[in-house]
Order: sequence, then C-alpha cells, then structure tokens
Amino acid sequence: MAVVAGGLSLAVTMAVTRDRAETNSARELGELLDTVESTVQIACFVEDQALAAEVVRGMLKNSKVLGVAIRANNRELASRYRASPGAADTAESSEFVSSAADGRLVRSVASPFDPAQIVGEIVLDPDPAAISRRVADDAQFVGLLLGAQWLVIGGGLLVLVLLNVVRPIKVISDRLHRMDAEVGERLSPPAGQEGTEIGRLVGDINTLASRLVVAIGHATEQTRQLQEAKGQVDAQARQLEAKNAALARAMQVQEEVERIARHDLKTPLNSIAAIPALLRRNRQPDEAEEALLSMIESSARRVLRMVSLSLDLFRMEEGSYAFSPKAFDIAALVRGVTRELAEEARAKAVDFRIGGSEPPVFVRAEETLCYSILANLLKNAVEAAPEGTTVDVSVEAGDPVRLRLHNDGAVPLPVRASFFEKYATYGKSRGTGLGTYSARLMARVQHGELTMETSETAGTTLDLELLPLPEWDVPREEPGAGPVVPTASPGAGETVPALHILLVDDDPDNMLIMKLFLPSPPLEVETAVNGREAVEACRVRRPDVVFMDLEMPVMGGFEALKRIRELQAERGEAPSRIVAFSAHDDEASRRRSVAAGFDLHLSKPSSQNEILALLAGSGFRSRSADVVPEVLPETTVWVDEDLFEAIPGFLESRRALAALLRQSLRAGDRESLRQLAHKLKGSFGMYGFKWAAQICRELEDKHRSADLKLLALQVDALDQHLAHVKVRPRAQGRDVSH
Repeated sequence: MAVVAGGLSLAVTMAVTRDRAETNSARELGELLDTVESTVQIACFVEDQALAAEVVRGMLKNSKVLGVAIRANNRELASRYRASPGAADTAESSEFVSSAADGRLVRSVASPFDPAQIVGEIVLDPDPAAISRRVADDAQFVGLLLGAQWLVIGGGLLVLVLLNVVRPIKVISDRLHRMDAEVGERLSPPAGQEGTEIGRLVGDINTLASRLVVAIGHATEQTRQLQEAKGQVDAQARQLEAKNAALARAMQVQEEVERIARHDLKTPLNSIAAIPALLRRNRQPDEAEEALLSMIESSARRVLRMVSLSLDLFRMEEGSYAFSPKAFDIAALVRGVTRELAEEARAKAVDFRIGGSEPPVFVRAEETLCYSILANLLKNAVEAAPEGTTVDVSVEAGDPVRLRLHNDGAVPLPVRASFFEKYATYGKSRGTGLGTYSARLMARVQHGELTMETSETAGTTLDLELLPLPEWDVPREEPGAGPVVPTASPGAGETVPALHILLVDDDPDNMLIMKLFLPSPPLEVETAVNGREAVEACRVRRPDVVFMDLEMPVMGGFEALKRIRELQAERGEAPSRIVAFSAHDDEASRRRSVAAGFDLHLSKPSSQNEILALLAGSGFRSRSADVVPEVLPETTVWVDEDLFEAIPGFLESRRALAALLRQSLRAGDRESLRQLAHKLKGSFGMYGFKWAAQICRELEDKHRSADLKLLALQVDALDQHLAHVKVRPRAQGRDVSH
C-alpha cells in the first residue's frame, strides 16, 4: 500500500512540477521581453541596426532563448539563432528564423513617442531543449525528495506491521499448531497484545476450540452409536436378504405352479369348449340337447376366462399387460352374460331390460376382459337393485361404443368416493373390494373408461366406453345367414389350399379337436405325440405347416423346432411354416416363441376361422426371427386430460422423428436408428401410445441383427399408425383426430 500510494503521489507531484516549470519558463521569457522592450522601441523607431543587433546578442545569452529577430517597418534590423547548445551564435536569414518552433513569442513595438503607432516587432523563439532540461531537473529533484520521504514512511510502516501484526500472528499460529485442545490447552495472547484486536482474536479462538471439543465429543458418541446401529442394520439386512431370497424362490415356484396349472387346465378346457360347435356342425340338436351344449360351452369358456385372468390383473397393475384386441359383437356378449345371470336375477325378482342399438355392435377389445367386466358389474347391479325392479342395459354404437348399466339402488355413502379404489367394499361379508377396481383396470387397459354416477333418487348408472371396430372391418351379413364375427387374423373366408399338415401334441383331446377343425381334403393331416416323433416325421416327409405344442414329454417343442430347422437346412429343403400352438398366451411366451424361430405363436383356444385363415396364407408374414411380431395397433389412444392439449404438437414432432428414422435406414446408419427409436419409445410410452412404443422397442432391440428391409416395414407401419390414429382425453370423452 505504501509503494502504491508513493508511486501515485510521485507521479502526480512530478506532473504538477513539470507544469509549473514550463509556466515559469514562459513567464521568464515574457519578463525578458519586458526588459528589452524600451531599447527595442528606440532601435525600431530610428531603425538602428547596430542597437538592434546588440539587443539580440544580449537576449541570446539567456539559455532558454533559441533565436531572436527584430523588424522595423517590414525590414529586418537584426536576427540571430543559436544552432545548438554550446555552439557559437550565428546570424540567420529571416526565412531560417521564421521556421522556428511554433511556441515563439511575438511582441509588437510601439513608438516611444506615440504608443498607438507600431514601428516594429520583436520575435523570440524559446529553446525547447533547454526548457525541457530545466523542467526535467526540477521534476527529478522533487521526485527524489518525495521518493526518499515515502521510502522512510514505507519502511516505518513495514517495521510496524512486522512487529505488531505479523510477528504476533506467527506466534499465535505456532502455539495453535502445538495446542492440544482436547486436553484443555488454550492459547495465550502475545505480550502487549492483551487489549488489541489480536488479543480478542486469541479469545475467539479459545472459545471456538472449546465448542469444537464439545462437538467432537458428540460426533464421537454419535459415530459409536451409528456403528452399533450399522451392525444391527447389517444383521437385519442379512436376514432380509435371506427372506427375500426365500420369497423370490417361493414366488418363482408359485408363478411356475400357476403357469403349469393354467397350461394343464386350459388344455382340456379348450377341448371341452370346442366340442359343442363340432357337434352342432354334424347335426341339428334338439332344444334339450342345445341347452346342454350351450351349458357345456358356456361353463368351459367361463372357467377358461377365470384361468386366463388369474395373472393378467397383476400384469395390468404393473403396466406389463399386452393388449391384444379382437373384433367381436359386444351386444351378443351382453345377452350372453344376462342369460347366465338370469337365474340369480329371478331369485331376487329383478328383470333385465336390454336396449340401445340393434345388434350386432362390434368393438375392438378383448372378449375375455369384457366378459369379466360385464359379469362383475351386472352381478353387482342385481345385488344392489331393490326387489321387483329392473336392471337396464343399453348398448350404443358410435365412437366410442357406450354400454350403460342402470339399477335403482344407490351406492352406500361410505364407499361412493372410493367406489373404484382397491379393497373398497361395504356391506358384503365376503366382499374383497376388487370387483369394480379390476373392472375399471380392465376397461382402461383396453383404452376405454368406466365411470359411475349415483344418487338416492336416480339410482346408480355405470358407463363403459370401448373402442369401436373401424367401419372397413365391420363384416357384412350374408344372405340367409347371420353376421360372422371377424377374428384377429383376416381372411377367414379365403380358400384353404391343399397342404400337408403335421400336428404335434401330447394331448389326444387337443389332437382330436384340431383334426376336426382341419378339413381333409384339401388338407392332409399327420400327427405326432412328441417332438422326437415330429422330427422323424419331417425326416420322412417335409410338411408344409407344423402346429407344435411347446410342453411335451420326451422332446419339447423348442428342441423339436431346432432339430427340424437343422434337418431341413442340411437337406436344402424350403423351411416349413412352424406355429407354436400353446395354452400360454402371455406376451413373454409369445416373444420367446418368435425369438426361438417359430413363424407364429398361436394361443389356445383359437377358433376354426383363425386356423383356416392362417392356412389360407393371411396369417403368415414374411419376417425374420429377429423381429418380434407386432400386436394390433390402436385406432384410438386415450390420454390424460392434462396431456391432451399437447397432443397435436407431440404428434407433429414424432412424425418428424419417424422421418429421421427412415433417413437412417436409407443411409444404413443403425446406431442413429437405435438412438431415434429409443427416444421415440420413451415419449410414446409416456403419452400412452403403447403400440407405437412397442414398435420402437423392437427397432431398438433389433437394430443390429434384423434385415434393413424388415425394419423398414416396421417404420412403414409406424408412419401409417401416426397418420390415422385418433386421440381422446380420458375424462371428458372429447374426440379429436390427428
């Protein structure tokens, strides 16, 4: 600070000194002119050159004068200029003098007798070098004097700081490093510093040390307690890990048992459910026989639905359920469910009244889920309806299709607000509170909605919304016959070509039903009871289509598939179309089958129309085993109301990204394809576009292994979906097409 202040002070002082020196020089030259002015007046008045020359020589003796010229009546009387410092004076011409420095002094000379009469002038050129030397000498002297003063002041300040600040702090620092605060040692201030800021600093340090010692003691105790707690937590964690491992094993066993039970139950039930249709085809049953056949068919399908739903609700809750819609007549399903509940309704003197659109009303949903929804809601309606009243059921075609169920009973007040919540029940001794919860869950997983309104005066109304079947897919009624409900596989009416079929199943009932499903001719059907027999049959003769059960003794379906593929590749034969035909209808099983090399995964039960459409050619698609077949795309996507306003911009940006997908395919840039598909997958999933999200997941998973042409087909399907999909808000049911 002293150096900076001294430097600034020195610079300012030297600048001021220089200005004053220059001012003094100018003043001295002016005084010199004042001194010779009277003599010059005489010389100019009488035009005396000798006198003028004497004046010039006298003025040049001043070291600050570089040159002087005296003129009278426009005539130069005398002039002289000093060429360089120390050189002799030399006379110069007027031209030489006139070229002197711009700082010259020019003074007019008046007549000594008449001040108003100008008789001449005297011109003085200062010597800049001499003036500068004088100024520099003065400034240097002042600077040296001031610098010496600041050196003394700065040195004194430095000594004071060292003695009174640095040295005490150094002493305190050394003592602080040696001090053991935990045993009670404290600092003492340096001598003479007890009442200064340094003394107060020592006191603050001692106070802080005392607090730190206390804090360290607390921290040490807490550390000890934490270590003890950690030991307890570690022990509990080990116990939990052991319990979790046991639970995981138990859940795995439970899932496997449920999977086996589902498979083992569905296999005979499928056969039982198919028998009535086969008996009706061979002859016309009488009324009693038809009642028995309908009871067998209805009961078998009801048990099938219960088995299928045993694990589906869990998948719906965790968001892993794969929605696989098919087209069916919802009005016919309503009539069937009301027939099943007719006896229960009669016991309570309650009637069903079905109204709305004339049947059929086709929806795009899962019949099993819709049956469970209707059975649950209608049964609850019968139980809640007062005796002697009517339960009204109406089916209204449109977009969406609306089913309205009304009864005169009111939902009890304690459960009105939680009517659709899990475990919400009231007044039922054996009620689980899962009925309406699962009904809404199944409605939403089908991109529909279920709502309720109730009051003491109006009763209770439940509205179920479902996706309609697009107009171009609605079947036309053939003359003399009722409408045929289309299946998930199109083309059920196509002609079945002559094919060699190999049925592979260890269940004789399944084998019998399948053989009855397959007309012979034109089909030639061969059977095998396990995978080994299937391989041998393929060794003897190549089948066109193989229906392969997956779980069989001796050799299962996956091993048989692998050996048949290897056998046909060795022989150079065209690969047979091999269909996994299994009671496992979950998404994981379907993906596993296709990934293993099956051309298609067909779930039991499948209708005769589906199987015949498959054989007619429309059910197979030319695709690599690396690409998982897509589920049917949604024609309508339901989104939360909060997201609905953002849908137009969202779809526009997704279409732009889909265009980039196509560019990446054309360029063969698989990594860009993967990045774009990953981004699209996440955004589609967040907004509820499940089918589009699945397509993008397949593109991401198979971006390296799948053929680019097959990936392009997936992108084509995504483009078509984004071009025609309808988006609806979930709450108000408003409709908008994008």
